[in-house]
Amino acid sequence: TNISASALSDFARDTDVRVSVKNRVIRGLVGNYESLKAGEIGAILGSAGYLEIFSNRGSAARILKANRGTGVRVERGRKSMRRV
Repeated sequence: TNISASALSDFARDTDVRVSVKNRVIRGLVGNYESLKAGEIGAILGSAGYLEIFSNRGSAARILKANRGTGVRVERGRKSMRRV
């Protein structure tokens, strides 16, 4: 994404952050790619300093049917949401 870590500074401290891409919701930010099982989708603050949506050992773009320009929404999460 083009969402920088500095733009997420308030969210990064919040364990209930949720990232939405199309109709899928990702709960929280993980610390590393291997935190998820193969094929799971997650969100991480990458080494380049931007929010990354990824699939461990897969393609998040393919799974989400997302392209350049697909909207990404970041907001405080709700306990009732489940990790995707």
